[in-house]
Amino acid sequence: MATRRASRKRSSGANLEMIAKWLFLAGLVLSVVIGVLVTTTPEFAGLSIVITIWMLLAVLTGYLFIRKQDELHFFVLAVVLFTFNANLNSLPYAGQYVGSVLNALSFYLGLAALSVAVRNIVGWFVPD
Repeated sequence: MATRRASRKRSSGANLEMIAKWLFLAGLVLSVVIGVLVTTTPEFAGLSIVITIWMLLAVLTGYLFIRKQDELHFFVLAVVLFTFNANLNSLPYAGQYVGSVLNALSFYLGLAALSVAVRNIVGWFVPD
């Protein structure tokens, strides 16, 4: 009986991890779509709703997906992408699109990093 409970607990944890991975991937794809939409059609009517869902997705996936051992690498990735994205706007022809997509990606990863930081701060005060 105890083995069934343990296997259910492991499988629900694996399911949650798989869902978090797919949500994170969906957020990355949505970042690219939003980056292109902002550049091509800034007056798109549903853009504010899409961006709100995207921001909530970033916070949720940052909280669920980033593991303790990956936190430092994730923070470095977010900072590097944030500092690098402004340099590509000056490229001829595609610079505006690439810069907009990287800006959206850095915003998404920045929100996810912020949720990881909040998770760590809460972890200081809540015992395991």
